[in-house]
Amino acid sequence: LNAKVVQAFYMTNWLHDFFYRAGFNEIAGNNQTDNFGRGGADNDPLVVLGGYANTFAALLPDGESAYVALGLNITSASKRDASMDFPVTAHEWGHVMIDRLAGGMQGLQGRAMHDGIADFIGVLVGVSPGDDLSGAFALGHYVNMDYERPWFIPPAGVEPDAMYYGIRRYPYSTDMSRNPLTLRNLVEQPSLPFYDWKGRGPNLNEIHTAGEIITQAFFQCFAAIAQDTNATGFEAARLRMAQYLVAALMLFSERPTYLEARNHLLAVMGAVDEADRTACRSGFAARGMGAGAMGPPMSDEQMFTRAENGFLDQDEKAVILNVTAQTDIECNDCEEGIKAGVIEVQIKNAGMIESNDVELTVTPEFPGVVE
Repeated sequence: LNAKVVQAFYMTNWLHDFFYRAGFNEIAGNNQTDNFGRGGADNDPLVVLGGYANTFAALLPDGESAYVALGLNITSASKRDASMDFPVTAHEWGHVMIDRLAGGMQGLQGRAMHDGIADFIGVLVGVSPGDDLSGAFALGHYVNMDYERPWFIPPAGVEPDAMYYGIRRYPYSTDMSRNPLTLRNLVEQPSLPFYDWKGRGPNLNEIHTAGEIITQAFFQCFAAIAQDTNATGFEAARLRMAQYLVAALMLFSERPTYLEARNHLLAVMGAVDEADRTACRSGFAARGMGAGAMGPPMSDEQMFTRAENGFLDQDEKAVILNVTAQTDIECNDCEEGIKAGVIEVQIKNAGMIESNDVELTVTPEFPGVVE
């Protein structure tokens, strides 16, 4: 137990210090006993429960201590403990940071992203300089060792392999043959067989399952920024990514969407480093969140109703959603025998930036029709 408590203490303090450098400081609402007069509410140290009965985060506002409980995985034959698993600890700690920066993140997409971005935090701090990011990076590979499927969950998917899959359907990877997830998989089962931990995998609307898609897109973005760097360059890219993430979370609405999250992250990058923004945009496009993507409506609460991939690595894309035409309208100002018509076109901006100058050209196809 003492080793678990010491390890949990070290990991959560490391996370505090790393993300402090990234902008999650006193005025941003971090957890500290003393804020040293730098803003925010103090007297809210993070309470970490090492060697606990379960693993979760209890989220409370600035000025009140949030809780991170790290405990036993009851589906592990050897009862592995999250107090010894850094990515899982970072995931739970990440929930606290996300809540302080972005608030409750309501709606089905918001709840899924709360979990998915927490996964990304776990993966971001878990990769090392020199790692091939097309490899397999699992979340929970330690804590889920020797997984035992509960008797009430029917067998599904691939055979358990904790070191490869961890506690998600796939490991995170830039390689589509390892992780095939794209935006479309919010409404459509992925093309590859998947690992089904605790029976979550087949349910596309389960927040952990749906959250994997935003995790993979963010990971693809980071990988595009960090590729071809030496150890120093990799660590610099990791810190920049953390800074971008902290700043973007502050821009999130109360009911954010996947594509809004993408746009906020890209906007922050564009204000700092256009090369990083361009690289990240290509990462999003690789996962179906490029220009032309059509995400779920904000109103989806229980089930995702729409998700269409957009693989275009560009900023602007207008999509025509609907066209209606009304003809044979009497025209008082027209020449005798001439009638008017009205065409209504519903256009959606499916790009990544605001579009103010959209031109629509209507070409007549019938004799006697005047533009």
